[in-house]
Amino acid sequence: MAESFTALGIVRSGSANPTGRTGASRAIVVVVLAALAGVGLLLATFQSQPPRPPTPKIVMIGIDGGDWRIIKPLIGKGKLPNLARLANEGTSGTLTSYQPTMSPQIWNTIVTGKHFLKHGVDWFAVRLDDLGQKAELETKTPLMPITSAARKVPALWDILSQAGDTVGVIGFWATWPATKVNGFMVSDRFSYSRYNKLGGADQYLEHQTYPAELVEEIREFVVSPDSITEADRARFMSGQVEADDWRVNHDIVGEFDITYAQSETYRRTGLHLLAERQPDFLAVYFQGADVTSHYFWEFMRPEQSGHDIPEEQVQQFSKVIENFYVYQDEVIGDFLEQIDDDTIVFVVSDHGFRDLPFTERGQPHISGWHRLDGIVSIWGKGIRSGITLSDVDVYDITPTILALSCLPVAQDMQGRVIEEAFIDGQVCPTTYIESYTELPAVPNVDDLQTPMDDAMLERLRSIGYIGE
Repeated sequence: MAESFTALGIVRSGSANPTGRTGASRAIVVVVLAALAGVGLLLATFQSQPPRPPTPKIVMIGIDGGDWRIIKPLIGKGKLPNLARLANEGTSGTLTSYQPTMSPQIWNTIVTGKHFLKHGVDWFAVRLDDLGQKAELETKTPLMPITSAARKVPALWDILSQAGDTVGVIGFWATWPATKVNGFMVSDRFSYSRYNKLGGADQYLEHQTYPAELVEEIREFVVSPDSITEADRARFMSGQVEADDWRVNHDIVGEFDITYAQSETYRRTGLHLLAERQPDFLAVYFQGADVTSHYFWEFMRPEQSGHDIPEEQVQQFSKVIENFYVYQDEVIGDFLEQIDDDTIVFVVSDHGFRDLPFTERGQPHISGWHRLDGIVSIWGKGIRSGITLSDVDVYDITPTILALSCLPVAQDMQGRVIEEAFIDGQVCPTTYIESYTELPAVPNVDDLQTPMDDAMLERLRSIGYIGE
């Protein structure tokens, strides 16, 4: 009861009448009686509300850079049966992003419902002494790669955890250090990536997972770029193709090896943890469609490149993007095979892709660039079939998942519930609260510097994502 008084803000530290103990005692009695009445009313209010009804499990698969202009022709050719199933049996449409279409910003908007100026993950790097503010890149202020400490509002998995749902998070931007959830988290530094080439789980970095001991259970699922063979590449590329050292910047075959290794890491980890833990909510992120579109776009559409490309390279690399989408579709199918009939699946991307003319390239090896139109598909029991969504953007995913989970939407979220995706009566009526504010604990900023920071920053500079 004392805790209840404190929560109601009515515990008194002293008497309002310093001249006599009787007055103080009477005041305390009055306060206690008022508190009891208040607590009684509060408890009655809670008891009068119906319990939270059973809600579906949710799997959200993030496909960085996924674009309908690539997907729809491949569906038409019968090459993407799982994405075709989601579109035909569920509801789908364009998910509109915003500028600048940088992955850390947009993905954190998708999982918070807020613009990056509110959620705080506003770039690929931050100043060490002003974490959460965009780095003034023209200065020499020390930088560090983005971390979970930059996020200033609760993510979707934090809200669901606080509501008692079990959650699983794999690979999403700004999840290192992994924070406490009611379930598990595999951070974005668990695998090798185009930014983190020093070694995924092999780097023995602290806080790669939550709980910490989970890293030992799933370490066997980490795929190294060194392990990618010519046979692995053969399903994506034509002819005999060998990579230079994948640690060298912008060897395009090496870039492919990195992103394929990361995708396999998250596929194997995600399927294992989905089977073993069966969380109420699972979010798993894949970056390969984005990376292959950046590096191989000109080979897919050489006539739009604005410069001469050797025919041998066109023959070798023209199908890399298409074949990676086919592989990504297979990964989606793997997850569909493991879920039950009461699971709703979201497939979303942060943006789409377009050609980047040679004359506009800041980096000659980057031939594809972002456009605002991403993808969204929602599929499962209670979801309308064959409906094309319109007027849906990256702010809408978190409010929609909260509504599916029968939880209030925060009024300071900028999106809406995609109600047109649901069969009438299949989702709880939308309710609202002012805001969600409870944040998970993150290690002190001074503890977030790691031996690989300089290499990651140099990598970001070489891609052109941050300045000198």
